[in-house]
Amino acid sequence: MKGILPEKIRKRRSKIGFATPEEKWIKEMKNMIYDIINSESFKKRKYFNHEAILEEFDKLFKNKIKYDKVLWRILNLELWLREFIDRRN
Repeated sequence: MKGILPEKIRKRRSKIGFATPEEKWIKEMKNMIYDIINSESFKKRKYFNHEAILEEFDKLFKNKIKYDKVLWRILNLELWLREFIDRRN
């Protein structure tokens, strides 16, 4: 970031992260998420139990369970696999 950020900010040691509104994003992208987890690529992954994940998302969208970051991570892993693994093939 040298040359982009002011040096006072770039070298500051008291930087902190910030939380992202993943739960809000997931709920806003409900239809897209169902498309992802019901896709053939997702169903074929050896890493996922499609039925169990679908059930967890159903529970989340019906407000039967609280948001769990694992769901966000599963979505991001699938998208990462599509971008960096599937495209090679």
